[in-house]
Amino acid sequence: MFTRIFAIIVNYRQSALTEEAVVSLGNHGGESLVSVVVVDNGSADGSLERLKKSCAGCAVLDAGGNLGFSGGNNVGIRYALDHGAEYILLLNNDAAVERGAVEALLAAAGPKTIAAPKIVFASDPSRVWYGGGHVSWKRGGFYHDADATSAASARGVDFASGCCMLLPAAFFRECGLMDERFFLYCEDAELCLRAVRAGYRIRYEPCAVVRHKVSASTGGERSPMSVYYGTRNRLMLLSQYRFPFAAFAYVVATRLVKLLIFPFCPAERYVLPGIIDWLAGRTGRKEGM
Repeated sequence: MFTRIFAIIVNYRQSALTEEAVVSLGNHGGESLVSVVVVDNGSADGSLERLKKSCAGCAVLDAGGNLGFSGGNNVGIRYALDHGAEYILLLNNDAAVERGAVEALLAAAGPKTIAAPKIVFASDPSRVWYGGGHVSWKRGGFYHDADATSAASARGVDFASGCCMLLPAAFFRECGLMDERFFLYCEDAELCLRAVRAGYRIRYEPCAVVRHKVSASTGGERSPMSVYYGTRNRLMLLSQYRFPFAAFAYVVATRLVKLLIFPFCPAERYVLPGIIDWLAGRTGRKEGM
């Protein structure tokens, strides 16, 4: 019996990266069938045409505009659900799965279980980027376990990274798609919190390994885009799930401190707009970014 797994990869002006991610999915074997769905987020740089030619055998979809990570994935998820998906694999376009990773994730997943792989730095695979994730309710944060020792053990965790996770398709039918208000960043944490509330478990499986070119798709971890959406969306998430007031104070204080310490850093200047837009209730894509 084959298990219908649909892998969703969102592209935005980075067809070469996306092609590498697609090629890595060809390393799977065993009794699983991975159907790859590439969603182009209105790249307007010829990506869509190139991907249609280079990704033979994949479904290459046009999102019709830049819908962000959440909206782009939702286009692919809808396609997968319409075509009989049993499991859906979310994979960043700046990531690559190692041989056997899909099978290991499938073995760890279940009807009410989301599976998360060990994610290492592509530039240095000996370094762990995600070895499980835990939530700090006091600090209002979602933290990766990057210690090599803890990353070696399979276990239940608080959240999976949107860089790569395998979800039963039933989750999306039961609990809805990704929250498009977030556009980019924190949508994976929100999805996991929603899943846990609905009775799903999240299991970390170190035998499944993914190599990640960290933040290559957003210009780096301290790019203006990362700083703005990371600030605004984290506060949005805290509001939605009613974290303690201390969590809000911690997040705002630490970001304002960074703004004061690095006043001439172009990226840190986006801390304040992130806070202001959260207070104003602005969601979705930030115009001009």
